[in-house]
Amino acid sequence: GRVEVFGSGGGERLALRVGVPFLGRIPLDPHVAESGDQGKPFAAYLQQSPVAQEFQAIVEKVLAATKGEGEDQEPEGGAAQAREAPSGS
Repeated sequence: GRVEVFGSGGGERLALRVGVPFLGRIPLDPHVAESGDQGKPFAAYLQQSPVAQEFQAIVEKVLAATKGEGEDQEPEGGAAQAREAPSGS
């Protein structure tokens, strides 16, 4: 079953209090650390795990909420500066 190491509902309460959407719960999974130690992104390496599925659901919420934002904006410093090669000085 599910073990609530840090209690339950704190993130939801905080999101409600500060007026931001609650994005989801990410279960603790030792495979996340193992895949990181191996240099493999766990969300790709362990796609069917509950952790990867919850991360994907959160990513989809963030993408939906930010769709279209920043598309017409240049990177900080302007597009020309972003393309310049380092001068070495």
